[in-house]
Amino acid sequence: MDQSQAFQDGYFVGRMIGAILLVLLVGGGGVFFVVALVKSFTRKTTGWIVTASILGFLGLALLGTMLLGFAVGITKAIKQSDLDQVLTSKDGRYSISVPGAWNGNTAPDGVTCLEARSRFPARHVMVIALGKDLVQRPLADYAAISTERITSGTKNGVRSDPESLALGSYPAIRYRVSGNLEDSEVVYHLTFVETPGALCQISCWSLQSDEGIAKPIFEKVAASFVENPK
Repeated sequence: MDQSQAFQDGYFVGRMIGAILLVLLVGGGGVFFVVALVKSFTRKTTGWIVTASILGFLGLALLGTMLLGFAVGITKAIKQSDLDQVLTSKDGRYSISVPGAWNGNTAPDGVTCLEARSRFPARHVMVIALGKDLVQRPLADYAAISTERITSGTKNGVRSDPESLALGSYPAIRYRVSGNLEDSEVVYHLTFVETPGALCQISCWSLQSDEGIAKPIFEKVAASFVENPK
């Protein structure tokens, strides 16, 4: 995990302070613009006319910048939920689809074959694939042991009951784990899938405060998982 709750709280507070300062600046500038506009009509002096014109131009520029920022924010929000980026493992065996705004890694270290993450808000997806000859356990046992390992690795970890489902033609089991990790309240959505050649784990996590939005995205990402033909 690369972000703590304190880091995110600090980022949020910084944005709030910036927003307050912007409101004060816009409010003060607006008042001064009205004063300058009134003075330009009543006194009709060059100084007040020029001042009103400059403030009016700056106000329009600021409004345009704010509208542009709003449009960019909306676009990013949409990109956070559209699964328009397909990631395929280095060996070409496995693929998942993730939001286009996420950073993907198709050649992570160790047993992880696929990885993708979003920094703001913090969301992370990781795919692990192990050959059945290596695991030598049924899917239910592998899922329970792996989930217990993650639960015990979090402070005050709580594990849900297993949920059986199917991802396409693959049998799967899903768990939810919540707890504290590195001063953050996190939640894991773990999906374990049995393919013809492997047992795969799709691990998704986010902050608990983001779960309501992140969970549907995680479910769509997990549902996109496929084992490609050799």
